[in-house]
Amino acid sequence: MRIKVDDLKIEFSRYSFELLQSDLKRLDSKYQFEKAICVAALKRDKEFIILKGEYQITLNAPCDYCFSSTQVVLDEEFELDLMPEKSRPEDSSDVEISIKSRDVEYYQGFEISLADYFEDQIILDLPMSVICSETCKGVCQQCGINRNISSCDCEEQNLNNPFKVLKDLNLTD
Repeated sequence: MRIKVDDLKIEFSRYSFELLQSDLKRLDSKYQFEKAICVAALKRDKEFIILKGEYQITLNAPCDYCFSSTQVVLDEEFELDLMPEKSRPEDSSDVEISIKSRDVEYYQGFEISLADYFEDQIILDLPMSVICSETCKGVCQQCGINRNISSCDCEEQNLNNPFKVLKDLNLTD
């Protein structure tokens, strides 16, 4: 959804819209969804815009441990200050940011694309890893069977143990 900057008022204007999978170009393809329900409230003071957004989305993604399909539900709110690109500091490496700093984004031209800001927030709100349950056992590292569904007779090995090589050392001198 695109909004003309000149159409924004001093009071908040409310916009409701949906985002489809095809609208989110930067979202990792492992996440699948039907639609994201979005609500944006915008107000303007000259060129400065405040965006208050909220969205609900249910994503389907493979569990990072066992690869079974699981749902990730996000129901989030955010607030951004939007400023014209021309007001961006020239050398942004010297900009000091504190924990209390507001989130600032920049827009170009006379329109803003709400989908871009909502996509950024969805990506930022994704969990670092997708896990189907706290008790997920993952897959067997030898035969690949999903250990949540059945067990195997493979010997349990800790392949990620950095001290594993010490077991093979010959220390008798």
